[in-house]
Amino acid sequence: MLAKLGLYANTIKSMKPSQVYYRIRKMLQLDCSIGCKVTSDVSRVVPIATVEELDYDPAFLRRFPADELLDDTVTFLHSSKEFHWNDKWHFDDKSALWNFNLHYFE
Repeated sequence: MLAKLGLYANTIKSMKPSQVYYRIRKMLQLDCSIGCKVTSDVSRVVPIATVEELDYDPAFLRRFPADELLDDTVTFLHSSKEFHWNDKWHFDDKSALWNFNLHYFE
């Protein structure tokens, strides 16, 4: 029991106060501050407002061609992959950096 408490204390000391705060909120299943309810049921996620100007930013649009996305294909680091949005989000045949870009669309 004390060993487990020591692990928690060691983890918490390296976290930002906001991380501790939101971790507690998630454990208590409270609403999150960005407009969605914390739930394990992904079908109940409520969309949040976005910055409309970003949808038309030319630099962003060049990075993710709409035709390609509509064909379920994504390209990162000059390497394309057919991607079905409801399937897995990790590809063993791609590099860790490519998978990172897939997860964060960077």
